[in-house]
Amino acid sequence: MEAYISSSNARRGGTSLRLSVLMCIMTEMSACKYGSTSGPRDSEQKFMSENSRRRLATADETVGIYKLKTYGGNWCTAFSVRNEGGLPIIMSARHCTNLTPEDWCSKISIIAKANEEKTYKCTRILFNPSDLDYFAMLLDQPLDDKGLTLSAVDPAVGVHLRMTGFPVDNFGKSLGGAVTTDNCWVLSASKQRAAVATKISPPPLAMSHNCSTYGGNSGGPMLVEGTDIVVGEPATYIKNSEFQNSFRSGAYFYTVADLIKTHPDYISANKLVTTSTLPVGERKTQYIPELKCTSPQQEQNPIL
Repeated sequence: MEAYISSSNARRGGTSLRLSVLMCIMTEMSACKYGSTSGPRDSEQKFMSENSRRRLATADETVGIYKLKTYGGNWCTAFSVRNEGGLPIIMSARHCTNLTPEDWCSKISIIAKANEEKTYKCTRILFNPSDLDYFAMLLDQPLDDKGLTLSAVDPAVGVHLRMTGFPVDNFGKSLGGAVTTDNCWVLSASKQRAAVATKISPPPLAMSHNCSTYGGNSGGPMLVEGTDIVVGEPATYIKNSEFQNSFRSGAYFYTVADLIKTHPDYISANKLVTTSTLPVGERKTQYIPELKCTSPQQEQNPIL
């Protein structure tokens, strides 16, 4: 279902509109059997701050998407990177390897295609910046795809996003394959430090978004919707009552523009393909599955 708040209406009848929306939210929270700020009791219910749709990915959406096996036998997400040499280069999150990509490459070294029909081995780590949650590796076999393109600029507020990876929800439940999260977008142009479950200190800079992010999404690409352009990778999803049970989102992503700006030597040495052209932000429909009532949408940003 969709909730809308128009800025013009908000200016004319702000108080009554806010009360109306608040009463609607309280009614729907009760109808959805939340009963408290602790969130849903099982996988079939959704958090109100899930502002996106999660579904099984299409074949086209899994192009360039890979699975990375972790030390514990679980999976993170990884993605291929387009480069001028056509080499099998894969990127993912350093924290998926406990911040030790070289050790992971020598001991675990398992990368699989999204459909698991083919597996690869890591032959060497190409770069591993200690100040960021990125790393890149070279694989032992050619890839079947050309790789995804890295964005050298940060996306604007409102740019539509797509995230494809291998998440489970808070209850450890998977949809059974590669999952696409869409109908979400960039919320904040200003960067802020994101608290993450890593030992990187200080935490890297990040941008906020409203794509629902879960364990297993780590290392995967945040793509501009409808393109093969990677603007970042999932950083964190803040799990607390303020964010979980409100219109606000606690999700952030690290931008690859930061990697390109702070470590241009990695980009040039591996001849990675980048772009500085991105679509501009637009108004987008807010998607809150729990809400059955509607109200006008805020012109700038319905979340902030």
